[in-house]
Amino acid sequence: LDFALVSDLLETYNNIHVCELVDLEEGEIKSAKELIDDKEDRPIFVFALRMIKEHKNIYFVSGDKGFFKEKVKKSLNYKVVKTKEFIKIVKPS
Repeated sequence: LDFALVSDLLETYNNIHVCELVDLEEGEIKSAKELIDDKEDRPIFVFALRMIKEHKNIYFVSGDKGFFKEKVKKSLNYKVVKTKEFIKIVKPS
């Protein structure tokens, strides 16, 4: 796949953000290594961390149990939720 083509397609959606791995900061990498066991989840963690810092009303929706460890939830300002929890947040009964 041509990354530029995929990137252009994804940019047509306002709720999808692309973050290149070369943009990672040393502190972010260190935090990810300390908090996230699964190497493949570390870039996802860093991206979620950035989005939560940049946007007040944003949540990271995941079903991955690795993101629900207390130390991970705390680092994400407790903005990591499961789908059912998110639905309750956006559409209270």
